[in-house]
Amino acid sequence: ADDIYNTSVDKTSCMAILYDVNGASIPNRVGADIQTLNASVSSCDIRLGSLCVAAGDTTPSPINTCDNQPDIVWDPYGSANEWCANNYWAGAKKSCSAQGMRVPTKDELNTIYTNRATISGLNSAAGYWSATESTATNALYQYLPTNWSAYDHSIYKSYAGNVRCVR
Repeated sequence: ADDIYNTSVDKTSCMAILYDVNGASIPNRVGADIQTLNASVSSCDIRLGSLCVAAGDTTPSPINTCDNQPDIVWDPYGSANEWCANNYWAGAKKSCSAQGMRVPTKDELNTIYTNRATISGLNSAAGYWSATESTATNALYQYLPTNWSAYDHSIYKSYAGNVRCVR
């Protein structure tokens, strides 16, 4: 019989099966008359109901999303804001996508906030991006120290915030 701990069996899989395809006949060789089957599911670092939450924060780099617009866009209050030249919100979306995940919706972000005591690594002095846009220049954001809720707090996409990716 073959050693069940050999390298052909993936010990990190949800289920690993080693089986003999020709009964008691010898020799028993992996790949010849012994076959392996490794079944796995995508791992989830932190599970909150049906929501899978990444184990750590991502600090996104900004992306220039100006698309031939001027880099400086004036907001209604008259102060310059480089929201499209330094779009950290778009960077958050790109960072999560590269991990096979996405930025949480405002409701999912609020679930993360509500369960913050059980989620290791949340930066209690930081804010987190939501996937929910409030305007062309702003997206909803949750700031942990003062409990600004993602339901009512909108911030410029040029703000360098964190993201906790989900799927």
